Parts: sequence; structure tokens; C-alpha cells
Amino acid sequence: MMGYRSSRSMRSQEAWDFAQRYAAQLMMKWGLVSMLSVFPLGYFNLDEDTQSVMVLFIVVACSTAPILFVEKRLVEHFQG
Repeated sequence: MMGYRSSRSMRSQEAWDFAQRYAAQLMMKWGLVSMLSVFPLGYFNLDEDTQSVMVLFIVVACSTAPILFVEKRLVEHFQG
């Protein structure tokens, strides 16, 4: 029920297990990238709106990247 769920990851037990391991690794790494990217913004003299947009962009990009990488790797390893 829980975990990285997509049509590709649910095609077989092997694909499911692979997707869970790989997605967990990527999400931890991209979460760290997100945190490390957002903190320095406080040191710049940016208005609140600009800073909010930049934080939103970083969070969305770092949340989307693992999905794209996992799906690409599933296609490569399990032929779509």
C-alpha cells in the first residue's frame, strides 16, 4: 500500500522492491539538497515574495527529481 507507487513499480515484485530501495535513497539525497539549498537564502537581502518563490521552486524541483530518476531507471532495468 505505501511506498513509491507507480504503474511501472507495481508491475512485478522485483520492480517494486527495486523502486522502493532506489526511491528511498534518492529522496534522502534530494531532501538534503533541498535543505542545504534553502538555508542560504536567509543570508541574502531578498524581499519576502522573492524568497518564497525561490523556496517553492527548490522544494518542488527536489521533490520531483526523484520521481523522474526512479521512473527512468525502472524503464532501463525493466524495459518499460
